[in-house]
Amino acid sequence: MNAQLAMIDNMKNTLFAALILCPLTALAQNPLPKCEGTDAKAWNECFGVHKSSDGILYEGGFKNGQYSYGGRLLMPNGDTYIGRLDKGVPNGKGEAKLESGEIYRGDFVNGELQGQGEQVFADGSSYKGSFKNSRKDGEGVLLSTNGAKFVGKFANDKRNGRGVQYLPDGSVELEGIWKDDELAGKK
Repeated sequence: MNAQLAMIDNMKNTLFAALILCPLTALAQNPLPKCEGTDAKAWNECFGVHKSSDGILYEGGFKNGQYSYGGRLLMPNGDTYIGRLDKGVPNGKGEAKLESGEIYRGDFVNGELQGQGEQVFADGSSYKGSFKNSRKDGEGVLLSTNGAKFVGKFANDKRNGRGVQYLPDGSVELEGIWKDDELAGKK
């Protein structure tokens, strides 16, 4: 699993590097016309590149002077976002990479992790499943770097509800009802 994530991450890095190194290609393939003029607040229904006064670099679609449609954000601290935006906020499918090494790929609603996604943490552990208000919520799989995993329900970013904790060899370690990351009752 970690090898697959590393391969996917490498492919994403290659794509991201290609977009950075070839902005004219990305611009040429975008269905929106090129933005004209230098006032990004006036750009509408067009594709352009803008660097804000606080150092955020954006390449993508504009609607009514705001980052919209699909695009790429590069933050001054090294964080990146590639995906759908609406009124300057991630909305729809996207990928966020933090300078710390954490990555999230999946659904966004009004800038929040919302719906289905996968979060890979800086230490290499990962969570794949449902998110609500940027927290693990619903069915999901939490995989540790040693191969141990939890499969079950989450609420408020913690194991809550029915779930199974597996050892790295795949055998069941704990099974039952969980409450705030603690086993509360057996089956």
